[in-house]
Amino acid sequence: MIAIVAGLNTTPIRRLKRTWEQVPQRFMTMLSQCETMMNTNKNFGNYRHKLSTIMAPCVPFIGEGFPDFGVDGPVLIGLQASSSRS
Repeated sequence: MIAIVAGLNTTPIRRLKRTWEQVPQRFMTMLSQCETMMNTNKNFGNYRHKLSTIMAPCVPFIGEGFPDFGVDGPVLIGLQASSSRS
């Protein structure tokens, strides 16, 4: 998500004033919500809080490691291991 937000906020894309005027308000609202979620304040605090409140199953996320979650390396969040294997 951060790559999408960063890409849409690059200078060449933001200069497309007439194009941005054509984007429906609902999508601009979604972009604003994504920007708020991926804000870098407090080391991505909004994003971390959201991840900690999500109940499984959810979309898998490969993280770089979050010390406050007790994770030092890559982690797969939001998937439960299947106990039945054939």
